[in-house]
Amino acid sequence: MTYLKSLIKQIFPKQADEENEGEEILLREQIVHSKVFLNDYAKWKEQQMHKGLLAHLFENATVKSMNPEADVNYFAYRDEQSNGFYFHSESPWTQLDYAFFVEHLIQLLKKHGYVLKHSRREVSEGDQLKTNEQFYLKPSIKYRKEKPYQQLYGNIIIEHRLIDNQTNLVKLMAQVYQGRAYQTPDSFEELMDIIFQS
Repeated sequence: MTYLKSLIKQIFPKQADEENEGEEILLREQIVHSKVFLNDYAKWKEQQMHKGLLAHLFENATVKSMNPEADVNYFAYRDEQSNGFYFHSESPWTQLDYAFFVEHLIQLLKKHGYVLKHSRREVSEGDQLKTNEQFYLKPSIKYRKEKPYQQLYGNIIIEHRLIDNQTNLVKLMAQVYQGRAYQTPDSFEELMDIIFQS
């Protein structure tokens, strides 16, 4: 349950119950990609299909940074403990393009010192069929050999949400630690540069 949903449930318990009524969890599972998916992803990367999507995101991010009120499909979040971005699906990209894009982000992070700790898919059905895929990455154990620990860009959660089997949203969030046990995190803007240039 998200913080907002938890808060609504505390303040308006009847309303929260009514909103969730009729929504049933159909599936919770670890995400394990098939060989077919990985082979198709490799072909997608080889054909540099990710470049168009990244160029579009970069253009939207640039417009948004120059004018936070701009009506573009890119949303950034920045504060002391969390940094991230999300965007909604757009034509001409398909659900598979977005699934491959998420895999591209995961592989990119692995090259920069991260390990995939766990992944989960949850499918629920109410008025719509909702699928939520989450991938949780942490810095490799080699960065935790001595204090203060290196935290790179923080712990990273990548989320891929689908409605009726079509991508609705892709989100990446980096959560950092404060305190003497951890070194200052690397700049999130540096990570964004790595993503846009990949």
